[in-house]
Amino acid sequence: SPTATAAEGTSLEQNVRTLKRVLEREYISFFDPMKTEYYDEDVTFEDPLTSLSGVAAYQGNVDMLSGRTLLGKILFTDA
Repeated sequence: SPTATAAEGTSLEQNVRTLKRVLEREYISFFDPMKTEYYDEDVTFEDPLTSLSGVAAYQGNVDMLSGRTLLGKILFTDA
């Protein structure tokens, strides 16, 4: 029905706005804290250097790059 479609569109627009705000905050703070509830557990991340499967793997990589892990602290002393 047209009313249901309009409501779904409004809900989708609200979800997109919320997601944009979450991502903006995460990029500014370098994912500290990372809002894992906005990611599917099976999400895949790929870039020219690496490929990661799952939100836990992505969070671990971000934590390492930011110097929040021991390896990150060793590799990225300026983080």
